[in-house]
Amino acid sequence: MKKLINVFLLSFLTFNGCDVLDDLEECNDLTEAYNTSSTAFSNSPSRATCEQLADDLLPLIENDCQLNLSGSGYEDWTVADVDSFKTEACPLFDL
Repeated sequence: MKKLINVFLLSFLTFNGCDVLDDLEECNDLTEAYNTSSTAFSNSPSRATCEQLADDLLPLIENDCQLNLSGSGYEDWTVADVDSFKTEACPLFDL
């Protein structure tokens, strides 16, 4: 019985460990996309780069990757904040 429990725990930890690594990898990929659009927006602010920034910021928030936004000022933003930013602030760059 003890060996059965060990086998079960090993399987459980292996599969859950993979999920954690997959989530970390996904957050890193999303962060890379955000960093690219953030740099583009900083270097050339426009409606297009603003909307791309919002589009890349949203998945980070939706996938609980806010720790990757630490120090950016966006770490406490919600989906509603990003939507508002995209619909209200980005169009101002057309003026």
